[in-house]
Amino acid sequence: MIAKFEGHYHGGVDEFLVSHAPSKAETDGGFRPVSGSRGTPAHVLENTLVLPFNDLAETEARIRGHADRLACVIMEPVERSYIAPDPEFLRGVREVTARNDIPLIFDEVMSGFRVAFGGAQHAYGVTPDLTCLGKVIGGGLPCGAFLGRSDILELADPRSGEFFHSGTFAGYPPAMAAGMATLDELEAPGGFEGLLEKTQNLAAEFERIVEQRHVRARVPRVGTVFSLLERGIFVKPAKPFYLSTAHDDAAIRQTIEALDDALQVA
Repeated sequence: MIAKFEGHYHGGVDEFLVSHAPSKAETDGGFRPVSGSRGTPAHVLENTLVLPFNDLAETEARIRGHADRLACVIMEPVERSYIAPDPEFLRGVREVTARNDIPLIFDEVMSGFRVAFGGAQHAYGVTPDLTCLGKVIGGGLPCGAFLGRSDILELADPRSGEFFHSGTFAGYPPAMAAGMATLDELEAPGGFEGLLEKTQNLAAEFERIVEQRHVRARVPRVGTVFSLLERGIFVKPAKPFYLSTAHDDAAIRQTIEALDDALQVA
């Protein structure tokens, strides 16, 4: 059995798709496993424990109640990459999993190198047993990595012949080169700090505009979802803004003006 949090997405695997985007009607029944795709086997739902993000008391109770069966707890430390955890929540999850000898996995595919240079675990001071990273470490090219405790990683050592792990883009040279270049860019003096400042400024301008236009909207710290395609700004539907060092002041101004223009028309 694995435990995951409602609303968290970890890729196209049956267990990880459980309750990743339940409807309101489905959530009204409480935190129960909901199939995320047609054809999900019944045993997948039976062996997936759904947890509530930012509700430490309920999360602890559910983990303790299934501790003898849980193989791991996996989560996005920052939900959907823009909903921050309560200050004590991550620490509480770390404590209850450690106490019951349950591996804690942070999926930092979205939060890695975006919340802080060392990811959410550095920003919040909580160290998981395993961490997953995605294309951000390959400069946007196909790439992924998992890292963590040495005793766990040794189990995945291909030299042992006991664990199969491979992929089309494993060790892909262009992705490795792009990843190194990305790290160099972020590690440059003022690089990451400047990126955080741009994000904060853009979010603040969004807040000013929606308030000025009397639009009922919230702007999470790293951005929000607006349809701006017709004004030259593309944001993937149902996704937040993700700024990079390539977004200069002109791009920021264009985005702000496009939002203001769109809300005036609306």
